[in-house]
Amino acid sequence: MKIRVIGAGALGMLFAAGLAEFCEEIVVMTRTDEQADALRKQGIRLDGHYLKGKRNLTFVSFENEVEQDAPIKDCDYVLMMVKQYALDDDLLQYLGKQLPPDAVVVCFQNGIGHREKLEHVVGADRVLLAVTTEAGKKRA
Repeated sequence: MKIRVIGAGALGMLFAAGLAEFCEEIVVMTRTDEQADALRKQGIRLDGHYLKGKRNLTFVSFENEVEQDAPIKDCDYVLMMVKQYALDDDLLQYLGKQLPPDAVVVCFQNGIGHREKLEHVVGADRVLLAVTTEAGKKRA
């Protein structure tokens, strides 16, 4: 299974780290190149253990996204871990263009409106809503 995690906040990193050993490949998509570079160098530390160097856990950014190399083109699931307000037109257009026909978007947003936006772009049958009781703390 190939998963893309959009959003490198506390929960995005927590889920990426937790799923890394069970997936063929996990790509965490950050907002900036600087954030992706820092994660490549430092890795993720989960419960005192660094996951740097896990071959199936990589970090990329949207900042200089090149359409033909879009990491989202080859995935089974996209975990949408951004804040609701970050689900803007650019991100929606990106998903609409790049999401593979069989891939599913799993939403972890609070609030209302994101489901409808995503369903309009990728179809209602490809959007799942998730609830979690997990908590994470992101440290620089």
